[in-house]
Amino acid sequence: MTYLPTEEDLALLKSRSKRLYCRIELLNKDYQIIDTIEGLALSGSNSIDADSDTRRTFNLDIFPKSGFSISQFSTEEWTSKMLRLQIGMKAPTSIPLVGADAVRISEEEIDAKIKNSAIYKEKDTELRQAKWRYKVGGYEQYGNIENINRKRIIWTDENKKKYASFVKEQGDVGTYSTVVASSDGYTTNGKTYEIAYTPLLIGGGDVIIPLLNADIRSYIEVIFNAACDAVQRDSTTLQSKILELDSFGVDCTIYGKTVRVKNMIAAVEGGIAAGKTLSAADVAAIAGCTKDELDKYFHDTSVFVGYSMHDIQETIWELKDGLTQIYNFYHALYSGEAEIRTGTNFVDTDGVHWYGAGVYAIQQNGYSYNATTNKLSLSCLDMTCLLDGTLGGTLTGYATRIPMYDRKLVVKDGVNYYEDDKKKPHYVRDSIKETFELSGLTKSMVDYWVRRIPHDLEYNTGTTIWNILTELRDLYFPFEMYFDDDTFVCKEIPSGYDDPVVLDEDTFKSMVISEDASVDYSQIHNCVEVWGASNSSDYFCKDKDKLEKNDPDGTGEVVYCKKGTKEWDDVVALIKNNELNMSYNMDPDDTGASILWLKLKQASISDGTRFSFVCPEDISIDARICIENLITTIKTNPKDNSEYKDVSRAVYAPMMLFQAVTNENGEDEPEDTSILKKGRYYVITYGERWLNQATDGAFTYKFNTLTGKYEKEPRDPQVRYYPKEVYNTETKCYETKYIKYNPATNTETEISDPALLVESRVYFIGQSQSHAMTKFVDAMPTAKQIEADKIAEACDNLEYVVVNDPNRIDDLYNSRLTIDKIGRRNLVCSGSEFDGYTSDESAMTVCKYTLWKNCRLTDSITLSMHMIPWLDVNEKVKYAAKYLKSDIAVEWIIKKIDKNIGEGTMNVTLSRYYPYYPYITYENVLKEKYIDNKKDT
Repeated sequence: MTYLPTEEDLALLKSRSKRLYCRIELLNKDYQIIDTIEGLALSGSNSIDADSDTRRTFNLDIFPKSGFSISQFSTEEWTSKMLRLQIGMKAPTSIPLVGADAVRISEEEIDAKIKNSAIYKEKDTELRQAKWRYKVGGYEQYGNIENINRKRIIWTDENKKKYASFVKEQGDVGTYSTVVASSDGYTTNGKTYEIAYTPLLIGGGDVIIPLLNADIRSYIEVIFNAACDAVQRDSTTLQSKILELDSFGVDCTIYGKTVRVKNMIAAVEGGIAAGKTLSAADVAAIAGCTKDELDKYFHDTSVFVGYSMHDIQETIWELKDGLTQIYNFYHALYSGEAEIRTGTNFVDTDGVHWYGAGVYAIQQNGYSYNATTNKLSLSCLDMTCLLDGTLGGTLTGYATRIPMYDRKLVVKDGVNYYEDDKKKPHYVRDSIKETFELSGLTKSMVDYWVRRIPHDLEYNTGTTIWNILTELRDLYFPFEMYFDDDTFVCKEIPSGYDDPVVLDEDTFKSMVISEDASVDYSQIHNCVEVWGASNSSDYFCKDKDKLEKNDPDGTGEVVYCKKGTKEWDDVVALIKNNELNMSYNMDPDDTGASILWLKLKQASISDGTRFSFVCPEDISIDARICIENLITTIKTNPKDNSEYKDVSRAVYAPMMLFQAVTNENGEDEPEDTSILKKGRYYVITYGERWLNQATDGAFTYKFNTLTGKYEKEPRDPQVRYYPKEVYNTETKCYETKYIKYNPATNTETEISDPALLVESRVYFIGQSQSHAMTKFVDAMPTAKQIEADKIAEACDNLEYVVVNDPNRIDDLYNSRLTIDKIGRRNLVCSGSEFDGYTSDESAMTVCKYTLWKNCRLTDSITLSMHMIPWLDVNEKVKYAAKYLKSDIAVEWIIKKIDKNIGEGTMNVTLSRYYPYYPYITYENVLKEKYIDNKKDT
């Protein structure tokens, strides 16, 4: 996680102190601290490399402080333990927060010092502004419920035991509660009024008493009935009378005692709140209903969504708690009561600022201690060494297998066997987590796109866990793996998009000692070509005029059917024959703009069958695929034992052509069929895709002729499916239940599975071999030049990268490594490492990523700098490099840091950040991968 420095951190840099301290925490198998060593660093290095599997290493010589208990551990015990390294800095003028003479700062001084600090003032201002916004907006109080200064009940073990019946009714009550709001309808004279209320009574002495459902509902009913009687006798409204009676309350028996219950009602339908007459949906929203719940139960929405009693009170309490935590943190720090940590960074009572530098394992022969000189020497690797075979991670026994699908038991004709369960595919994210846990480690954060395992993976005994993780990670680009402290992380490689600059340009520049901007041009490749897997097929189709008698069995015919032709009429009639159509969930009327018709004989078609063909013509956009299969079998006539031919016909159509690789949400996306050109050889795959109607199966794609794009439409607007978390009172856990909801009848039906349906689809693989090429240029070629280039390169899957900022007239963001500037430098990628890329799309993904590494990441400089201990790789900084001959600072990404702990300096390798690089703008902006409010499908 990116660490943003505090004011104290920045002030520390200005001291230019070369006095570095090291703190080593010895950890047990649960990563709990069992001993601590501190001392002045004599010499050593700490390396952080974003492109290395072992991201962090350190070698260290230190003089431990007196009292160091090294003798209690043998060499073997030392090497079996994990270490957490921290680097400490202290300015020459720093003084201990608590003096050596134990004279402490007075409470008045501590209080003033804290409340005048920038961080406390910022949080205090945030709290006051929140209160002001709610007050101005009219949300300060709902009915008889005060929102801003309401008390809360803390769910201690004592309170949970005391109010066990309430906790059982509510389920998970969390750590504290303020309202636990709800709403119900109450009826009089044929009209129902929605009422929002809380079951939490604020009794005498501000003690909160939780009321059971029966008690609070009985109370609301008494108040409601009394109000209905009262409005018959006076001119007041029912809504105001309900709130008036609630303010006086009623004596009730609660937990065996007589208690005055009052001020429980927040809103009544038809009443006023925030200057608005309340609808039923408004009242429910005040009680905490979400937008989806309002739409589902009331077919309405409300301006109070996000402004429920709980929302407001939670915001206020979170800010209050934050302010309290800041106060307590600095109070303990200034009073010397404890060493207060923020993550792995903290300040001790001697004024030393400590910064976490990772968790490590001692290498073989990586430990020594000289008692005469009191010198401790350590050589360590980060926790990757526990997975890559260095210090562990080698798998023994049977081979390790990661299948595409779960297996299910099938019984047929009395024979038991297992087969793939296509309803339950395995995902890369889950497989990475499960493989990592084979090491015995458990702390992980795997943030991988929704991607299925593309084919069965098998590894022989002796394979390391890291080898398996690496192959899983690289099934799709671009992802990285490393250890952050003691947590294994697998996530997308940061592109720098929307990342903050971690250090302002003036401070960063002041830390630079020297600059080396030399480039190793042997590592520069501005034209990358990728050859992936050879794409074989099960059946081949070609034009009717080119069919020959000696063609291999299974050779079929390909026909392109345009509207208004006889072929079109024939294929449409075939598709609409329900007796012949074997496809799943196909709309026979969705025939698109044209149809590519593959006519086969004696084919065995199932999920994963591949077809190849020579394209007869240029295909239009929004075309469909039709596969026809004639099966001829020889049968015997039972009457005279004569043989005859029986011909059956199966049709799979009309099927949309999809891209071979799903988007980051795991959804198939339509392929542009106009990429299919006359005379080219192509491979497609037939698939029977299981879809979840709560997610990727909730919609279909329709082509918009005005925009020229495919758009999502609800598959069935009359029915919705969604997962719902339901509390199980027996297990006391929430369980995921799958619900089918009918808006017309407002009914929910629980179903046994996540609303799965199967649909026939066709996926575009590419040509005979997955092939892609990307070029790094100064300007985008014209359409005519691109077509000519494709012919010259013999590659249809060709793209160009241009990084020029269209809004700048200078050349600060124009790369110096384009083909136009330094000439063409080719890199051809092929062989076993790239055989896993089985489609043109996946080949293009790795092609663009490889170009990004070889042109963006090699456009770099190395800076010699004073030590900045918290700086990390893949963070963004701004710096005006001398070779650019400009005073304007540009953005860079940190790729490597080599710290000299003895000298207090470091060498930092920076790579240029191009904000207009297509890898960033296309992948992250157009596909909205970083949009927080992305709509669920």
